[in-house]
Amino acid sequence: MKFEDKNGNGARDSGEPGLSGWTIRLMKEGAEVDSTVTAADGSYSFKRVVPGSYIIEEAAQAGWTQSYPASPGTHPVTLVSGVPGLTDLDFGNRRFVQALQVAITANKLNVLPGQKLTFYITINHDSNIGLNSMIVEYTLPSGLSFIDSNYSPLSVTHNADGTTTITWKFSAFIPQMAAQTAESAKSGDANAPSTIITVNSQVQPDAPQSLTGTVVVTGTSSDATIAEAKGTVSLNVEKLTGQPILLNKTSDLKEVWPGATVGYTISYESLLKKTDLTEVVITEQASSDLIFLYASPAPDQGTDNVWSIGDLGPGKKGTISVLFQVKNASNLSFFSQSSISGSGYVNSYRRLSTETESQGLKNSVTLTCKEFTPVSTSYFVKLRDSDGTSLLKTDHGSGDYLSEEVAAMQMKNRSISSTGSLKAIYRPTSFSLPGGKSLNYDSEIASSTITRNRATQASTGQEIRYAKNLEMNHKLLVDKNETLLSVEGSVQGQAHLGVLKKDGQAVKLSSIVESSQDYGGSFRFNSSLEDYGSNVLLISNASGGGQAASEQRLKKSQRSYEHGSGSYEIEEQLSTAESYIAKDLSVSSDPAYGYGKWKSGIWSKSSGKSFLGQEISGADYIKEETQASGLNDLSSNLSYRGQGRFRAVYEAGNRSMLDLDEEYVGEYSMQRKVRLGGVSRFDRPHLTLNKTGRLVPGTAAADYTITILNDGNTALGPVYVWDIFPAGTDYLSSSLKPARLQPGYANWSLLYLGIGQSVTINLRLNVTDQKDELVNLVYASGGHNDEWVTAGNMSVIEFGWQECSQPDLLMDKQARIDAVDGRIIWYRILLQNRARVSLAAQITDRLPAGLRLLNASAEPKVEGQNLIWVTEAIPAGESRFIEYRAFASQEGRFVNTALAEAHALDGSGGRSTQASAAVTLGEATSYTEDGWKPPDWGLDRMEMICDDEIAGDGGSCSSCPSCSCPQDE
Repeated sequence: MKFEDKNGNGARDSGEPGLSGWTIRLMKEGAEVDSTVTAADGSYSFKRVVPGSYIIEEAAQAGWTQSYPASPGTHPVTLVSGVPGLTDLDFGNRRFVQALQVAITANKLNVLPGQKLTFYITINHDSNIGLNSMIVEYTLPSGLSFIDSNYSPLSVTHNADGTTTITWKFSAFIPQMAAQTAESAKSGDANAPSTIITVNSQVQPDAPQSLTGTVVVTGTSSDATIAEAKGTVSLNVEKLTGQPILLNKTSDLKEVWPGATVGYTISYESLLKKTDLTEVVITEQASSDLIFLYASPAPDQGTDNVWSIGDLGPGKKGTISVLFQVKNASNLSFFSQSSISGSGYVNSYRRLSTETESQGLKNSVTLTCKEFTPVSTSYFVKLRDSDGTSLLKTDHGSGDYLSEEVAAMQMKNRSISSTGSLKAIYRPTSFSLPGGKSLNYDSEIASSTITRNRATQASTGQEIRYAKNLEMNHKLLVDKNETLLSVEGSVQGQAHLGVLKKDGQAVKLSSIVESSQDYGGSFRFNSSLEDYGSNVLLISNASGGGQAASEQRLKKSQRSYEHGSGSYEIEEQLSTAESYIAKDLSVSSDPAYGYGKWKSGIWSKSSGKSFLGQEISGADYIKEETQASGLNDLSSNLSYRGQGRFRAVYEAGNRSMLDLDEEYVGEYSMQRKVRLGGVSRFDRPHLTLNKTGRLVPGTAAADYTITILNDGNTALGPVYVWDIFPAGTDYLSSSLKPARLQPGYANWSLLYLGIGQSVTINLRLNVTDQKDELVNLVYASGGHNDEWVTAGNMSVIEFGWQECSQPDLLMDKQARIDAVDGRIIWYRILLQNRARVSLAAQITDRLPAGLRLLNASAEPKVEGQNLIWVTEAIPAGESRFIEYRAFASQEGRFVNTALAEAHALDGSGGRSTQASAAVTLGEATSYTEDGWKPPDWGLDRMEMICDDEIAGDGGSCSSCPSCSCPQDE
C-alpha cells in the first residue's frame, strides 16, 4: 500500500488515504526486475515472481518526502517456493512544500566601527499551507553585538566563535492555541502572509572587514513537511586610519579694520572610501562683532549659519563662502574741563579707558553627522585697532588743594589726552558737626597717574605719597600709535616715576625699556617720554636733597643706575633705536639722610661677545658725564671719592681677545673712552643704506625695512633719514616715530651711530591707488666734525608692466686721464630725463680689475667692484651727473659699463639703459669688469672731459689744459 502520511508519524492512521500513480520497483542485486504503478486506493502487487531475495522500493516524486519505511526507505523480501508472498509492504509519504521564503537586508552595506546597524528579516508564507509553528534563527556575525529587536527573541546565544544566534518562535494564532502566543512579548502569527523582524546591532571596534549574517527559517504543519528557508547578507566594515572628516576654515584676511568686510571659506571633505556620511549639517558660530551679509551656497531658510548637506558620499567634498561686515567700534567721545580749589579733604578717582574685550574675531564651524561625534575648527582674524588704552588718576589728602585739568577721549583712534596741574599743601583739617561733634582729617597728600597702552605695550606711572607739599604739571597723550608724556613738578615727600615697555612681537613678552626713578625728600623733577612703534625716547632731569634711586634698562643689553642719599642732580637721556644712554650726574653724600653713600654704574653688553661697564660705589661725591653710544662705545668724564671699577671684555668664539679690569680706590678724576667697534669697511666716514619692500598678503598695505649702517671709520651723529613715499600710498605706521611727517614723505632723526652699528626702521604704507609699480626712495646723511656723508637706496614693487609708459632716460658716460697724475682716471655719468614725469634712477657702475675708487661727487654704496648710486628725483627735462675718480694700479686699457634702472615717480613704469667708457693708460692691455676684451668696433666713448663741463651749460673749456674739446663747443 502507498499512503499519504499526513501527520508524518511513519504509520498509516485512520483517514490517511492511499496514493495512486506511484511507481513501485522490484529490485534484485541493484537491477530492476519488475515495476508496477499503485492503484486508485494506493495498492500494488507483483505476480509470478521467481523465488529469491528482492528489494522493493518506490520511485520518489517531487514535492513529497518519504516517512515510511525508515531509512533506507525500502523493504527487503525473500520469496520461498510454495510459501505465500508478503502483503504489508507499505510506503508512506508526506507532502514536502516550500511554504516559506526569507530575505534579509541591512540599512547600510558599508559601515564603520561603533556605528549602529539594523537588519530587516522578511518572511513570506504560502497561505495554502497551514503552520503549527515557525522558528527563525539569525546568526549575527562576529564583530556585531546584539542590541534588540521588534520581536522579543526566544533565546540569545553567544557562540564560541564570536557569533550570536538569536531565535524567535511563532505559533499558529487560533483561539484554541491562544495560550501558546505568550511565548513572545510581541506575538507573531505563524500563518501571517508576511512577517518582518528588525534586528538592531552595533559594530564593534575589532570587527573584521567583511561580515556575513545568516538566517534560517523552519516551520511545522499538520498537512506537510515544510522546507527550510535560508537567507544571507554581507557587508563591509571600513577601518579608519585617521580623521574621517576634513573640516577647515580660512579667511581672505589675517587682520581687519572695524567697518571693513571679511570673507571666510569653509571647506569640508569625507575621507571615507566606502561609507556614506548621513544627515550632515554644518553650523557656523560667528563672532558677535560680525554682521552676516551673504553666503554661497545660501544657508537653510530662516537661518544665516546652518547648512543641511544631507548625505556626503565617500571622498565627496564641498565649500561654503561667507561674507561678513565687521561692526564699527563705539563712536564714544568724551571731553571735560575742570578747575577745583579749596581746603579740606580730597578723595578723587578718575578712569578713562578705550579698551575692549574683543582682541580679534574668532569664527568657529561645526560639522555633525549621524555616524560620528561633531567635528569643529575655528579661525582667528586679528581686529586692527582693538588694542585699547587707559588712564587712571587718583588724588587724596587733607589741606589746601588746587587742580585744573582738560581731558578728552576718542574711541575712534583709542586716544586719551590729559593736560593739567596740581598744587596741594598738607595740613590737618576739621569740620564741625551738629551736637558739638567734629569730623577730623589728617592725611598727607597722595597722587597717582597710571597709563596703559596695549597697542604699543607701554605703561607709565607717576605716584606721589606722604607729601607735605606737591606741585605738578602734566601733559599726556595715549593712543593706538604712541604714548607721549611730559611731567614736571616738585615734591616734599616720596615720588616714583616709572616706564615699562614690552616687545609685543616676541613669542614670550620681554622688556624693551624699564625705567624707575624714586625720590624721598625735597626734589624737583622733569621727565619727557616718547613711545612710538617699537622704540622709546626718554629725557629726564631731577635735583634735590634726600634719598634717590634710579635705574634704566634697555632690553637685556644696557643698564644705567644710581642710588644714595644727599644732594642729587641728574640729566639723563636714553633712546632704544640707537641703544643710546647718556647721563650727567652730580651727587654728594649727606649722612643726615641715613640711606648710605652713592653708587652709580652703567654697562652695555652684546650677548656672548662684549661687555663695557663702570661702577662707582661707596662714594662721598660723584661728578660724571657718561655716554653709552651703542653696545660697543662708552665714554666718560668723571671725578669721585670712593671706589671705581672699570671693565672691558671682548671675546671671539671661545677665545678671549680683550679683558680689561681696572679698580681705583680714593679720589680720582679721569676721562675714559672705550670703543669696541667692528672693523670698518672704509677708511673714511661712510654710511650704507639698504631698503627692502613687500606687499602684505591679504591687505592693502606695503611693508618696508630701512637699515642704516655705519661702516665707516668714525662714529656719526646725528643721522637723518628721509623716505619719499611711492605715489598712491599713505603713511600708516613705523617702528620709530618720524621727526617730521608730511604727505608724501617722512623724516627720522637718530642721535648716534657708532662704528659698525646699524638701526632698522620698519615702515608700513597704505596702498590707496595701485600703480604699475611702487617706487620708494630713501636717503640718509650722517654728521661728523661739521661734515656730512650721505647714502641712498630705492625699492621697487612691481604690479604690472606697460611698455607705453616706460621712462625715457638718456645716459652717457665719459672718461679722462688726470692732467697731473696719469694713474688717476676721472669718470662722469650724465643722466637726462626726457620723460614727461619725474624720474629716479639707480646707477650701478662696475670698476674693472685694477681700478680702485678714490672719491666721488656723491658717495656710492660699494658692493665688491660695484659702485651704486640712487639719485634724487630728476624733474622732467632736467639733467644730473655723477663724477668720481679711480686709481689705476697698472697700465692698460680699462673699459667699464654703467647700468641705470630708471623709474617714474608716479608709478607708471620703469626701464633700464646703459653706457660704457674706455680709457688707455700706457700699453693697451684691456681690463674690463669681467676680464673680457671687447672687439675694437670704435664704439667706446674716450673724449677727455673739461672741469668746466660739469656746469653742463656750454661752459668754456679753456680752464682745462689737456682738454681735447673744440673751443666752440
